[in-house]
Order: sequence, then structure tokens, then C-alpha cells
Amino acid sequence: MGSLVETAIEHSIRGVIERDQSAVQEVLAAEARINAIELEIDALAIELLALHQPMASNLRFIIAALKINTDLERMGDGRKHRSQRESVRGNTSHRANRRYPAHCQPRAIDGAEKPRCLGGG
Repeated sequence: MGSLVETAIEHSIRGVIERDQSAVQEVLAAEARINAIELEIDALAIELLALHQPMASNLRFIIAALKINTDLERMGDGRKHRSQRESVRGNTSHRANRRYPAHCQPRAIDGAEKPRCLGGG
């Protein structure tokens, strides 16, 4: 689930900066899978709590897994909403580049590039 959310974030950023509608569609498609995994993890955790009554470190592990699960799903939802807004705007808007100061314009989003103001070349 973490890697799906990470990929969704990367595609969302690429969709915004490069106006890549295919990346936006990939984010929207991944959201259904992220939601399904969240429900599956929740069901497994509740089953463990109900049937096995874990104690101490096992209980803490299950509770941590539930919290992480919820946070990852929220991050996925955030990317989905951002991608939906970008999908509505289409390829005609150039607002993404206007949000940054001129000295901080992103050069490219290929996973390694950073805006100049954040230490990128």
C-alpha cells in the first residue's frame, strides 16, 4: 500500500507540473486499489483483535498498523482530489508554474530533480 501511495504522489506531481493527463488518470485508477487494501488491512486487524486478544507489543503493533493504514489512505485520497482538480483544468492552464517564484521554477519532474531554491542545480 505504501508503494502505491508513493507512486500516486509521483504521478500526481507529474500530472500537475507537466500537464500529463495519463499520469492523472493513473492516480485516479490507483485510488480504488488503495481503498481496497485499506479495508482489507482494517478487517484483518479487527479479526486479530477480536479472536486473539493480543497483549503488549503485539497489541501496539496492530494499533500502529491501523494508524499507518489510515494515514496512507488519506495521502492517497489527497492525491486523488488533487488529480481530479487537475483533470478538470485540462492542458490549457499554466497555473502550476505561476505558483512558484521565478528562482524556484521546477525544471523537470523525473524523480531526481528539485526546484532550484531547494538545492537543485
